[in-house]
Amino acid sequence: MVYKIKEWDEYLEQESLSVGFAKQEIAGDADGLTLYRTRVDFDHLGQNYLYILLDDTIYSTIRFELLKRKVVGDVKDKVQAFVNRENPSLQGVKLFVEDDTLYIDSYYLSMNKAFDPSLLMTIAKEIISYISSVDEELKNMLPEEEETEMTTEENKEIVAENTEKDKE
Repeated sequence: MVYKIKEWDEYLEQESLSVGFAKQEIAGDADGLTLYRTRVDFDHLGQNYLYILLDDTIYSTIRFELLKRKVVGDVKDKVQAFVNRENPSLQGVKLFVEDDTLYIDSYYLSMNKAFDPSLLMTIAKEIISYISSVDEELKNMLPEEEETEMTTEENKEIVAENTEKDKE
């Protein structure tokens, strides 16, 4: 087992966070890549994914996925202007748009034996704090959503679909 993954698993267990993170080992990856995923709730953006990617290299990746599949049309121009404005002032974090989604990445570099899971979590918490400070601005870039009433059957279909996605 990759040292960083063992340390991260132990940290999650110690901090009683292990049930909040889904763990997926990427089969066949030469560096033993393992992906951890959880949801983070923001006041205006709602629930968004946080990914932690660990492997046997010196890199550990923290990635937030925001505005999933919503960065299209006029929204794309607004979000790109936001990214261009914010990136120069951010330290250790990069915002970028890919596949109609806004991502925020940060990398924690360490040799395996020097890996500190609490430092990785501190970086993630700092990014959460940053997102919390801009989530209303990001939400305001989106068009107003029309409120619609869903039938019980439609709601059940959505819940089933999301449950299947979480299993993947």
